[in-house]
Amino acid sequence: MRRLPAVFPNAVLYAGLVLGLAGLMAALIQGRFSTIAVALLGVGALLCVLFALLRPAALRQALRGRQARYGGSAGLMTIAFLAILVLLNVLAGRHSLRWDLTAERAYSVSPQAIQILKSIREPITITGFFLTNDPRRERLRDLLEEYRFYTDKFSFEFVDPELKPALARKYGVTSYGVLVLERGDKRTTTYALDEQELISAIWRLSQDEPKTIYFIIGHGERDPYSFEADGYATIRQTLERNNCMVKTLNLATITDTVPADAAALVLANPTGNFTQQEREHFIDYLYHGGKVLWLIDTNAGMIDPYILSDWGIRVRDDLVIEPRNAFFGEFASPIIERYPEHAITSGLGGRSTLLLYARSMEPLQPAPPNITAKPILQTSADSWGETKLTNDMMAQFDAKEDTRGPLVLGAAMEESMYGGRLVIITDADFAANSVLDSVKDAFANEALFVQAINWLTEEQDMVAISARTVEERPIILTRPQMRLVLYSSTLLLPLIILAAGAAVWWSNR
Repeated sequence: MRRLPAVFPNAVLYAGLVLGLAGLMAALIQGRFSTIAVALLGVGALLCVLFALLRPAALRQALRGRQARYGGSAGLMTIAFLAILVLLNVLAGRHSLRWDLTAERAYSVSPQAIQILKSIREPITITGFFLTNDPRRERLRDLLEEYRFYTDKFSFEFVDPELKPALARKYGVTSYGVLVLERGDKRTTTYALDEQELISAIWRLSQDEPKTIYFIIGHGERDPYSFEADGYATIRQTLERNNCMVKTLNLATITDTVPADAAALVLANPTGNFTQQEREHFIDYLYHGGKVLWLIDTNAGMIDPYILSDWGIRVRDDLVIEPRNAFFGEFASPIIERYPEHAITSGLGGRSTLLLYARSMEPLQPAPPNITAKPILQTSADSWGETKLTNDMMAQFDAKEDTRGPLVLGAAMEESMYGGRLVIITDADFAANSVLDSVKDAFANEALFVQAINWLTEEQDMVAISARTVEERPIILTRPQMRLVLYSSTLLLPLIILAAGAAVWWSNR
């Protein structure tokens, strides 16, 4: 019987090893053992078995010889080394030490946030609705992973609303970049993705008692229980989903003060005036630490210039015309695309707000003592406040009568002595049922209202968490430095390895 050349079994072995390695790589790349990966592994294994049948003596010698003993010792040392690494990894996971070496402490959780996270008593889950390739998703994942380090009652997941539209509908999510937080049967939503707003949302949800928001009625204000076009039932339902209890309040019926459980009042465009007693109740609440969202439309009745001036604001008697950013060419329906920096507008970047027939306002200079006023809504430089308008299609800027933009349409004021807060927006239609039900998918009107309430109702004993700013530090290299990096990594390191190998060969030859 003719013997096979020695090279043939060796070729069978090498082919088997190559096919096995190819099958393993295919499984790793595809993330599963596909038909191709299994076939390659199977053929490779059969070729290795065939080599063992063709060269049994060589196989026995390889298993019993000196090289096998050395190889076995090296294998045992490798296994022991890997076991030590696994043990160290387990110990590090249970007793880890963390250092943040960035200049801005960008990856450190603030002490206030840690305190809130450690105070969580019931599990809180966060569902983030982002497109799969949204870069905000990974940045937020890093922050949430940091949060999980401080509590075992915190979990999160990300959902692509285009891949799971039914889940998005279940939570009422109609836009990207929304976080839904749940604790038991309670739920809240946030649109801002920074630590300041996220921790505030976690803290609000962890509270057992919902915040009570009172809508003032009795003077033609918008009704939070009305489903008519100009009603506020839609925004009421949104507030209730955000762990708020909504009630109505007639100032004429109270005998002493505003109810003690009032976290904030909403005065939505009263068309009639307050009586003197009602005005006193309103002033007493607002001037002694109260929180008020005041919406003033073009047909507003109760515009008290004395109250407004005390808070550093004057509302003009005009109609804002926006020729550049208007809703379908309706010049009296400005679209706000850029927002001044404020906690209320945090997270609204990239989303527009639609206002209908708004007035303009101006901060008074100098500001009253103890008052800090900041704009939150502002039109473009092409806009103006029209004072003599009968038909907005005929509007023309008059330098003598009108005010050139940019114009302030929303402002947030804080009083430092008692902690009072006041938000004024010179339009009430932006939160009406007709607007929210028709354009909520396209505009941030609902988010603006909710975040204004969230800012107003922040508890005074909750320490504010400052927003983080990470400074960009681009690496700028000169051409010689770039060539040094290129050639040292592509030529110098390989040459060093080759030289070391040559030196070892020369010493052992």
